[in-house]
Amino acid sequence: MIAMLEEDLSGVGTLDELFEWRVARTPARAAVLTRIRDLTSTFPSYAQPRAVALTLEPWTVENSLLTPTLKPKRINLSEHYAAQIDRMYKQPPEPRRS
Repeated sequence: MIAMLEEDLSGVGTLDELFEWRVARTPARAAVLTRIRDLTSTFPSYAQPRAVALTLEPWTVENSLLTPTLKPKRINLSEHYAAQIDRMYKQPPEPRRS
C-alpha cells in the first residue's frame, strides 16, 4: 500500500502540486465548477468556464499577482499558472449540463 502511494506521489513536489493532485481526484473541483456554471448560466455557452484549477497559494501584492489596489495582474497570473492552464486545455472538457 505504501509503495503504491509513493509511486502515485513520485512526481508531486510542492504543497500546491500535492493539493492539485489530491483535489483533481475529489468532488471539490466538480463542486466549484458546478457553482461557477450556476452563476454563469445566463452567459453565452462560449463564455461559460469548462474547467477550473484550485490552488492554496494566495494572490498578494507581495508575490506580484495583485496590484497595490488589489486588482489581478492578468499577465503575471497567466505566466505563473501557465502549466496548470496548459493542462486544462489538454484535458477533454467536462460535459455541460443541459
